[in-house]
Amino acid sequence: MTVTRYRFQLLDVFTEVPFGGNQLAVFPEASGLTTAQMQKIAREMNLSECAFAFPCEGKKLEWTLRIFTPGVENPFAGHPTIGGAIALAGEAAGPEQRTRIVLHEQIGPIAVEVEGNGRSTSARLTLPNLPQFGPADHSVDELAAMLGIEASEIGEGAWAPATVSCGIPYYIIPVKSLDVARRCSLRLDRWERLLASHWAPHVYLIAPETLRRDADFHVRMFPPAMSVAEDPATGSAAAAFAGLLARIDGGSGRRRWSVEQGIELGRPSFIVIHAELEEGVATSVSIVGEAIVVGDGHIRAPSE
Repeated sequence: MTVTRYRFQLLDVFTEVPFGGNQLAVFPEASGLTTAQMQKIAREMNLSECAFAFPCEGKKLEWTLRIFTPGVENPFAGHPTIGGAIALAGEAAGPEQRTRIVLHEQIGPIAVEVEGNGRSTSARLTLPNLPQFGPADHSVDELAAMLGIEASEIGEGAWAPATVSCGIPYYIIPVKSLDVARRCSLRLDRWERLLASHWAPHVYLIAPETLRRDADFHVRMFPPAMSVAEDPATGSAAAAFAGLLARIDGGSGRRRWSVEQGIELGRPSFIVIHAELEEGVATSVSIVGEAIVVGDGHIRAPSE
């Protein structure tokens, strides 16, 4: 049996301090790995996600990026794109303080601006897909029971539950306070009946109160369909949330929002959302976050 060593970097994403944010393993030289091997490695690493980079022949600072949770391959995800871009730019661009790279994911090419080359680096990704709304066809009683709260604690009117996707569909469920959000616990038996086969199986809670003074919303994300109980930082969900925020806003022009996440998991994170609006519709969405490299190593992958 042939065994090949593949190098990885371990990053914490959507945080400026070690051991916060969302963990990510980036394999910058993944050529030679099969889909089955990448899935096994992601399961072995047991992080929210692993990112595997393949250089685009003849194109400088462009890679194909494949993203795996322990259970599935994702067509796109925010923290692997931010963290992957920072790791790859750091290796390929040298000491430059600002680098533009392109990552080709299943939803299309994603332009990422990476800034900084020190202890902590930030990146801004612009979504190739604009927010699309889907069906939100469950009663508040059903959703509340799934979350272990009262129906009266779920948002109403403009802040009623909605489903939105920028590449991955989320069931966005606004709740009325920070206390409610922190009390929520996803009941898997009810989730399986309601959402396991739904267009938007991933649950994204939002609350209008925060612990950080510079955050606009407190959020949590439960993705059991990805074989993850709760995610500490979810860029793709924040991008989808921009679609709902744009609709509620109803105006035009530039907007900026920010969310805190991961606090319940002991991994606080911070994500900034930028959007261009035209009469309540998001015409451009980007997310910004920091990441820090906290480790590196090799994994030995036996041949298939």
